Amino acid sequence: MALFLQVLGGIFLLILVYVAFRVLLLLGKGALVIYAIKKMVAEAGAAVAPATIRLVPVSGARWDDAEAQALADPLPELGYEEVGFFDLDLMGGMRLQAWVHPDLGLYAVVYQSPRAGVWSDVVTKYEDGGSLTYSNSRHGGQLKQRPGRENVFLQGVGADELHRKMLADRPDRPTRRLAAADFAPDFELAYAEETAWRGGPDGFDPEAVGPLAALAGMIGGKFSPEQMAQVRASMCRNMYEMVAADLRPRYRESAAVSDDDWARIGPRLVFVWDTMNVESLRAVLTEWDGLPERERLDNFLGDDGDPEDEDYEGDDHVRRSFAELNAGVPADRRLVKIGEVAMDAVEDDRQRADVYDRPPAAP
Repeated sequence: MALFLQVLGGIFLLILVYVAFRVLLLLGKGALVIYAIKKMVAEAGAAVAPATIRLVPVSGARWDDAEAQALADPLPELGYEEVGFFDLDLMGGMRLQAWVHPDLGLYAVVYQSPRAGVWSDVVTKYEDGGSLTYSNSRHGGQLKQRPGRENVFLQGVGADELHRKMLADRPDRPTRRLAAADFAPDFELAYAEETAWRGGPDGFDPEAVGPLAALAGMIGGKFSPEQMAQVRASMCRNMYEMVAADLRPRYRESAAVSDDDWARIGPRLVFVWDTMNVESLRAVLTEWDGLPERERLDNFLGDDGDPEDEDYEGDDHVRRSFAELNAGVPADRRLVKIGEVAMDAVEDDRQRADVYDRPPAAP
């Protein structure tokens, strides 16, 4: 059930990052901050995870989704007893079906969400308060794991396979004897404890902090300067990756890159476009940390300039500036420009991104 928060957090993060990315892509750097805050509040404010939740029982419910029903079908034969259906007012409206295996200390849960899709968890509850969750969710695994509440992701397997893997692999520790009446309180408590942990210093994970939470943390002094730097770098990486994920296949097709060559160079590619937020380059080129080129990157690209300054270059110089900077990097660390790729049309202009290949990693 702690895993549910990971899935929830992953979906919220994608929503918030997508909104921020669209703002960055459309506006580049000019007037970004005020507009981005308004946009995120308007479109994603409702997506902030609450501190607590409440399961609402649904009487007489049955699955009308074939995928969800297929996950639930094998559970009775595995010894599970149905607890019932519950609704949650999260992610556009979520429904779940809970099952309990009293003697083995197991819950099984089938979820259906308009945003997250359908998935299943099998959860061991231990007498010492810990838990272990096996899940086939496609959206988990992005967040830091809480000690004693480990999660294992096995995408593409059914609930029966999750059950068998759980029994084969779980640590040999005393498990709780569970009852149907325990499920809702256990689920709600696990969610509240996980949320509180993620809000504290031990659970701090920059990958889990969305734009609104980052803004609130900054204003309220919740994050240290180091933590804020980590959050900013994480969000810049995520926003860059939203664009890069679209550009990679487009470049591969345009350059007719073979499977063998793509396996070699695909993970090394770096894309640079004029309206990108230049902090993305700092976040993506981590191999430059501690080197002279990192300091040059900070100085060369870090100042957006004053639009009223007669020397102001506007937002169309990033490609050229980065090319000049990269040309001065020692050859063994220099990126090699291998082409260009067209981006989506933005305000009737067809942007292009430069495509660079990183040097191969040293053996």
